Amino acid sequence: MLKRCCLGIVLVGIICPYAIAQIDTIRILQYNILRFPEGNSMKAPLFRPIVNYLQPDLIGLNELTEASAIDSLKKYVFSDSVFGVTNWIQESELMGSMFYRKSKLRLASQFPIQTSPRFTNVYRFYSANQNFESYPDTVWMTNMLVHFKSSQGSDNENLRAQQAADIRIYANNRHPSNNFILQGDLNLYSADEPAWQNLRTDGQAQFVDFINREGDWSNNINFADVHTQSPRTASFDLGVTGGMDDRFDFILGTRFVNDGTYGLRYIDDSYSTPGNDGAHYNTSILANPPNTSAPDSVIQALHDLADHLPVIASFEFDYSAGFNAVNEHEETVSCPGFDFDLANSLPCNEIEIWNTLGERMPCREDAYWSSQNLKGGLYIVMLKNKEFACRYKFVRMIND
Repeated sequence: MLKRCCLGIVLVGIICPYAIAQIDTIRILQYNILRFPEGNSMKAPLFRPIVNYLQPDLIGLNELTEASAIDSLKKYVFSDSVFGVTNWIQESELMGSMFYRKSKLRLASQFPIQTSPRFTNVYRFYSANQNFESYPDTVWMTNMLVHFKSSQGSDNENLRAQQAADIRIYANNRHPSNNFILQGDLNLYSADEPAWQNLRTDGQAQFVDFINREGDWSNNINFADVHTQSPRTASFDLGVTGGMDDRFDFILGTRFVNDGTYGLRYIDDSYSTPGNDGAHYNTSILANPPNTSAPDSVIQALHDLADHLPVIASFEFDYSAGFNAVNEHEETVSCPGFDFDLANSLPCNEIEIWNTLGERMPCREDAYWSSQNLKGGLYIVMLKNKEFACRYKFVRMIND
């Protein structure tokens, strides 16, 4: 029989074998493919050389205008035998969706956050290759696909800022082991915009620019190598012109993804903008000097497919990054430099409790935590002080 603590919880020992970490990698591609199929219903084959060259495992797409876009992309690019696709939900004129390589990823759930002017789609993935017998704690990857309001002006900036704030509220109230990645067309002109500040401000779900290139991106040659719009100077398929002079498309991750705390880590120097060689500021990627950053067929396809360039980044799953083990009969748990006595109530500023849905249990900072308000079941506890944090699993035991 497991011993009951005075708080009504039992810590669960997690089997974590002392073995070499099992690691897998995944490449994420994010791409605004320009009002497809509305602008040009025949352009899906242009995507094929891009995918074949970049070999992404997860592809986030902006500006799909109707469900037939999925059928066309499956026909020419993403075969059912290799790729899965998220469920289609039509809630605005410009939708987003994701394709994922089935040999690498499994889709656990998807749902929208009701942000404006477009919903933020949330997709929760886990690795298809994790050995759960040896590594029982699931490493999650939660991707938030976004498309912020376009254009300059205070009204549009305010809409972008509100969507970013709503995203932060949602992510801040979920356990960081969700490993949040934010990707999409943010339509930002500068890191001074309130939307960017809302994403980057300190906090549990603080988002990180993996390449650390903050600044005034728009019409600034100093950021020529990270601009994503526009690869064209000619007008067709409803796209914009103007050449490469804006950084609108991003892949961001929380600080915990940046350092790999919960088993998913950004791989240093893997972030890039395919088709952007840094030498075509304010002009087409087909202009002189010749763009040799990818094969000619890929550069041509990137130019012809959309008025944005994609961004790509790689991440590492480390399945051994599970929760700490503890003897199931102990009442004192050690973290580096301090101990917790589980037989006493704990101040809320030293403990966080999360359920298995990733929701934090409420507790005022100036109060003491008690398990009496919890239903029976499995929970995650994070013990912390100013310098350290340890995490465990526990089961809430209901007294008869």
